[in-house]
Amino acid sequence: VESHKKAYYCYDDKDLNDLIRKNSPNSYTIQRFKGLGEMMPAQLWETTLNPETRLLKQLRVDDVAEANIVFSSLMGSR
Repeated sequence: VESHKKAYYCYDDKDLNDLIRKNSPNSYTIQRFKGLGEMMPAQLWETTLNPETRLLKQLRVDDVAEANIVFSSLMGSR
């Protein structure tokens, strides 16, 4: 979300709704990214690469075979 030439990153709908409530209507624009390739280099650094601002979450896979099936169906095979 960009408001008054400052960028705010919302990680879920609650963050977005809180930010919208704090700003007057039409004083912000919302942009969503489908993937990292759509981001400008500065945005990629701020959200993904910068150790001071990035958010890392651990992913645990209990069933590797099932995960491979899901990934193949969503992403396609090599």
